Amino acid sequence: ASETAEKTSTHIQQVILKGQDRFTSKHCRKNGDIFYVEVSTQYCQEGGGQFVCFLRDITDLKRIEEQLSQEQAFLRCVIDSAEDLIYFKDCNSTYIGWNKASEEFTGITEQDQKGKTDFDFFDRETAERIIKEDREVIEHQTSIHTEECAHSPAFGKALLETVKTPIYGSDGQPLGLVGISREITERKQIEEKLIRSQQLLTEMGKTSKVGGWEFNIETELLQWTEEVYRIHEVDLDYVPTIENALDFYSDASKPVIADAVQRAIEHYEPFDVELEIKTAKGTLRHVHAIGKADLEQRRVHGIFQDITERIQAQKIL
Repeated sequence: ASETAEKTSTHIQQVILKGQDRFTSKHCRKNGDIFYVEVSTQYCQEGGGQFVCFLRDITDLKRIEEQLSQEQAFLRCVIDSAEDLIYFKDCNSTYIGWNKASEEFTGITEQDQKGKTDFDFFDRETAERIIKEDREVIEHQTSIHTEECAHSPAFGKALLETVKTPIYGSDGQPLGLVGISREITERKQIEEKLIRSQQLLTEMGKTSKVGGWEFNIETELLQWTEEVYRIHEVDLDYVPTIENALDFYSDASKPVIADAVQRAIEHYEPFDVELEIKTAKGTLRHVHAIGKADLEQRRVHGIFQDITERIQAQKIL
């Protein structure tokens, strides 16, 4: 009651000064229900200086506003909790907001970046490229995916994986875009190391004629390295399975490898055998197959080596 009285007093003063004023007040009915009233007053000097007051129940409107405010607060909490960089731009590529992760990455607060463009943060060439991408997103109403280098005061030079998506209003017209960037510098370095390692293993396999294989017990997926494909004389798009892999072995070798693989899968027993195969092109070859079980990963893996030349040399001797 005291708060309403204070508001009313201030309201009357504003009405006298400006001729009119408006404010919202909160009230309680006899049954305990809370309701909101919008009070609008005009001061009429004619007729002895009278006040004309209009009251409007805005309880429903206030509840909608409170619900929207809660939803916005929740959404803001989710955005600021994200580790990815999230930012928003209007249709002119002007920044209208970004999250805490973006502040930490750039060293620029959200308040300082509002109303600015990429020309305020990057060199001209970089800014023009970014804004060109923004225009493509908005004009074609499509999402784009990019990888780009960026400089961060906190993180130094970094590689960002970015997805930009248009934002639409209730009328279906674009309002701007949202960008989500993930710092992938470390991941990219690991990927490059893996690629180099795979290339090295491939070259070593060709030199030593040793390949690798792996069988996933859960998915029944069989994988070969490039050298194993070469030994079998099949293309790299060939899909190996336990069944078609056994078809390459000679009649004498087939039961040996079948039993070894079965015992490895069911009892996790390792095996080390020398066998004979007939390749897809009909070439007879001797191979050395080694298998070992991995209890934790539920898989069997090993090496596969072409020992044809060694066997032939032994026969000559």
